[in-house]
Amino acid sequence: MRFPYERFGSIAAFRDYLKTHQTKLDARYAFEAERSQDGTPTELQAPGTCGLCLRAAHFTTHKPHSGNGAHVEVNWREQQVCDCQERLTCRFRALLHFITAEIDPPAWTRMLLLGSAQSIEPSLQRLVAQVAVRARAGRLLRAPRFERQAYHLILSSDHLHAEPDLDIVLSRLREALLPGGQMVFTAPFDTGAEASLPPSDDRIGLLGWDILARLAQAGFASPAAHLFWSAEFGYLGPFNLIFTASA
Repeated sequence: MRFPYERFGSIAAFRDYLKTHQTKLDARYAFEAERSQDGTPTELQAPGTCGLCLRAAHFTTHKPHSGNGAHVEVNWREQQVCDCQERLTCRFRALLHFITAEIDPPAWTRMLLLGSAQSIEPSLQRLVAQVAVRARAGRLLRAPRFERQAYHLILSSDHLHAEPDLDIVLSRLREALLPGGQMVFTAPFDTGAEASLPPSDDRIGLLGWDILARLAQAGFASPAAHLFWSAEFGYLGPFNLIFTASA
């Protein structure tokens, strides 16, 4: 089943999209606002289709509380959970849906998984022959050395923004890919920022649009950002992005 996204190779292309598709974006915002005003005090529920297991499902989203009655935005990305067996959030369902629909890795694929993604490891292990896991939650890469040309696919789940030596890490990840291999990742991202904000002692970092140029500088081909949204698949939230680059 096709993954619903728009692809951008630069901040200029993204800004052009914002200008020419404002009506579509306004309709999305209105849909989310209407749904978040549901009378249920603690959670929102809506029917849909799980893009991972390809069946009818219900998505449950916990409603945040400000404590003083003020409106608080719903965190659709991390709080919108499918009622299927894995009970995955929007971000993890979208990652798996994107990989299966747009990459369709062969069963013999060797994959490197970075970041805190234990919830999707069983699905990945059913999908490909080998899943090597590095840098779970709380264990940063710190510019590691990887075996050269060892993996067909690298998947990073909300990890790269926390790397203090990001350019070195990207170069070594590029070296770890086999020719024709791909890297797919998510990360906290500021769609209005041209430059990434590096991590420091009091912050974890935030990626900006320069990540595409930095991927190219590291030797990756065709770096791109994929903006996804779908009421049917339960992919709600402002500017959800999946990034890709090829060896």
